[in-house]
Amino acid sequence: MHYYHDIFEEFPQGMKAVVSAIVKNDHLFSEAVGKDEFGILLDKTMFYGECGGQIADKGCIKTNNGFFYVRDVQIFNKYVLHIGNMESGNISVGDSVFLHIYEDHRLGCMKNHTATHILNGCLRKIYDNVRQEGSRVSPHKFSFDFSTTSQMKQEDLTTLQDNVQQIINSGLIVCRGLQPLDQALQISNIITMANEEYPSHVYTVSIGRGPSEFSTELCGGTHVTNTKDIESFCITSASMSPLGIKRMTCLSGTQAKQAIENGFILEKYLQEFEAMIKSEAQTDTWLDRVKHINKVLKDEAIPKTVHDDIRLRVDRLGDSMKAVLNTIKKEKLRQEIFELLENTSSACCTVTTELVLTPQVIQQVLLEVNSSRPVAVVSTRDKNLSIVVCLNENIELDDGFEAELKSVDSDVKLKKKVKKNCTFLIITLKRKALEKSVAICNKLQSVLS
Repeated sequence: MHYYHDIFEEFPQGMKAVVSAIVKNDHLFSEAVGKDEFGILLDKTMFYGECGGQIADKGCIKTNNGFFYVRDVQIFNKYVLHIGNMESGNISVGDSVFLHIYEDHRLGCMKNHTATHILNGCLRKIYDNVRQEGSRVSPHKFSFDFSTTSQMKQEDLTTLQDNVQQIINSGLIVCRGLQPLDQALQISNIITMANEEYPSHVYTVSIGRGPSEFSTELCGGTHVTNTKDIESFCITSASMSPLGIKRMTCLSGTQAKQAIENGFILEKYLQEFEAMIKSEAQTDTWLDRVKHINKVLKDEAIPKTVHDDIRLRVDRLGDSMKAVLNTIKKEKLRQEIFELLENTSSACCTVTTELVLTPQVIQQVLLEVNSSRPVAVVSTRDKNLSIVVCLNENIELDDGFEAELKSVDSDVKLKKKVKKNCTFLIITLKRKALEKSVAICNKLQSVLS
C-alpha cells in the first residue's frame, strides 16, 4: 500500500534500548520469566503510551534469549511502563533489547487520530460554540464527544461526512512541532481542550500550511503525515447524553471503506426487495428478507445516514407487506375451508392451519365463506393458540358450554362476538396446549351434533 511521504518514519522498527527496571505487582525484579504479567522500563522507547484519548501501542521487546509481548503501555510520573508477558525465554535488567511496534495497530490509530482533528474542524464550521469534551481513538474506530449550542440535525451528518472526506482527498500536509505553551497559545485559531492542564512545552499538530491551513491543535498523539493517508471516512452513530454531550462514532481507512460498501450492498438488496413487494413476487421469501436486513443493520458497520434511511424504508414497507401477505393467507385459508366442507359431512368442520393469522382476519374469512355449517379454525399466533368458531344465528350454546371447555383446560379463555348473521366464539389457549385443542374441537362436535 502506498503512503504519501514517509508515514513510517514515526516508528522505525528495531530501535535498540536497554532494560532499566522490571516490575511485577508493585515489586522490582531482576528478570522477567514465565507467563505472569510484568512491566518493563527502558532507557528510551518509541512505544506510545495511552494518553489524550488514544490507546497505547502494541508490539514486542526482543533479545537473543527472549520475546516479550507488549499488550499495553502506561505512563506513570513520566515513566513509560511496557506491560505484557514473556512469550518465550527471559529478559533481565541491563539487557540490550530491540523494540518492534505492530504497524497495523499504530497506523490505524494514526489515521483515526488525524481524522478526529478533521472532524473537530468541520464541526466548528457547521455548529456554533463547539467544544471538544473528549475522544477515544483505537485502530479500528474512534469516538468524538463535543458540546454545542446548536441543534444536531440528521442532514448535518451527510454534510459532515462530505466535508471530512473533502479534506482527506485534498492531500493536506500534517505537521507536528514542539514549542513553549505560551507561544503555542498565541497561534491564530488554535484549538485546545477546555480545562486541560498542559505542560510548559507542547506539541502542535497542523493540518495544511499557509493559505490551505485547515486547523491547528495542541496534541501529543500520533498522526499521519498527509490527509490522503486516511483514505476514507464515515460516521456510524451519533447520540446525545442526558447532559447534552453529543457523541459521534466514526471509522476511517479500510474500516470506513468496508462500512460504505456494506451500505451500498444493503441498499441494492432493499431496492430489489421493494420491487418484489410492488410486483407481489416471491412472497414466501419476504419475512426472511426482512430478517436479513435487520440482522445486517444490527451486526455490520454501516454509515449512519444509510442505516437510518434503510431502517425508515423497511418500517414503511411493513404495512404494504402486511396487506399483501394477509390477502394471500386469507385466500389460502378460504381454499382450505372450502376443501374441507366439500370432503366432510361432520356437524362442525375443523380446519387446523399453519398460517399465522389474527382472530380478526380469521373472522373475515369465515364471514366470506358463509357456511351453513359451523366451522372452527385452529391457528397459532405468537405464544397463543386460537380456535375461532363461526356459528349461524340459529345455533345457541347453553351456559354450561364454557364450563365444559374449562374441564379440558382451566386456562382456556372464551369470548363471544356477533357479526352480521354469525356468532363467533374465540377460544384462546397456550400455544403448547395443541393436544388440548383437539379435545376442545371434539367437545364442539358433540355439542353441535
